Amino acid sequence: MSQYQADITAQSTDGSVEGSTLSISLNNPPSPGSASIVLSGTFDATLQFEGSADGGTTWVAVDCFPPNSNTPATSATAPGLWQLNVAGLTNLRVRCSAFTSGPVVATINTSTATFA
Repeated sequence: MSQYQADITAQSTDGSVEGSTLSISLNNPPSPGSASIVLSGTFDATLQFEGSADGGTTWVAVDCFPPNSNTPATSATAPGLWQLNVAGLTNLRVRCSAFTSGPVVATINTSTATFA
């Protein structure tokens, strides 16, 4: 398992603003099959869950699932845990699209196991 963490303190439309995004490459062996995203802290922000299959050139919303739920989410406005399968993706990111206060502590954990 690998863990990546960042404090998110800004917003951006494309992840180019410093402090607006936690972005990771999924191409490091062993290739992960799943990931979990943890958002924590006291914040007023909207976070987007996005993946890329072309090395980070094109980003699209990805479905993440809270524990014990079959209802997917592509964004979050509160602290919590989300899980997703990442097989076939080259990159994964959490991007802040709206920010009023924070910071948001974003953590991505990857695993070779798939999310069931």
